[in-house]
Amino acid sequence: MLRRYLDPMMQRRFCQLWNRTVAGSNDHDAGEVFHRIYSYYNSDERYYHSTDHIKFCLEQLDLVSELLTAPDAVEMAIWFHDVIYERGACDNEIQSAQFFKDYAAEKLNPEFADLVYSLILDTTHKHTPTTLDGQYLADIDLSSMALPWQEFLRDSTNVRAECSHLCDNEFYPKQLAFLESLLERKQFFFTDFFQQRFGDQAQDNLQRLIKQLNQQGFHSCNK
Repeated sequence: MLRRYLDPMMQRRFCQLWNRTVAGSNDHDAGEVFHRIYSYYNSDERYYHSTDHIKFCLEQLDLVSELLTAPDAVEMAIWFHDVIYERGACDNEIQSAQFFKDYAAEKLNPEFADLVYSLILDTTHKHTPTTLDGQYLADIDLSSMALPWQEFLRDSTNVRAECSHLCDNEFYPKQLAFLESLLERKQFFFTDFFQQRFGDQAQDNLQRLIKQLNQQGFHSCNK
């Protein structure tokens, strides 16, 4: 069962991208792919890694598309980067990249497919992306951390809801370790565009949340 109504504007946008990048494609073929991946993001178990997250990422992409070397590859990576989300798994991005490779790559130019695959892996946030496009994509994926406090708190609650199988003492130490790793960066966002516009707000949000969780008795598992 799907939680949200299908967004025709998202479908139109995906079909346009698919038809631009897949030789011989048409709206029917593109629509089938869209419905397949949309069903993953729109499932009942998704609270944060949902269609709303993809829509937000696409809005951020539109702010920087002219600065990218391969905007279509970055957009394709956005659509697929969280398509697989298993609760508690530590390799969701890898599984999402593999899903893309298995399901879509054979339909695409091999060089383009390889680029999308590597871009999806940049959303693990475990390394500094080696390309500027990868850095923009990683920043896009985390840009919601710079939302106004109440919206940021809503997203944090949604992330917690996706891990309802974990008790607080299991979830929050790992989450704090991840949040603190972001604050340990030389700057929060990799690109000047996102850092100048959103860096301070994202840092303030994380510091405020970490302080609240510490006051509630939760601490990073790295400590």
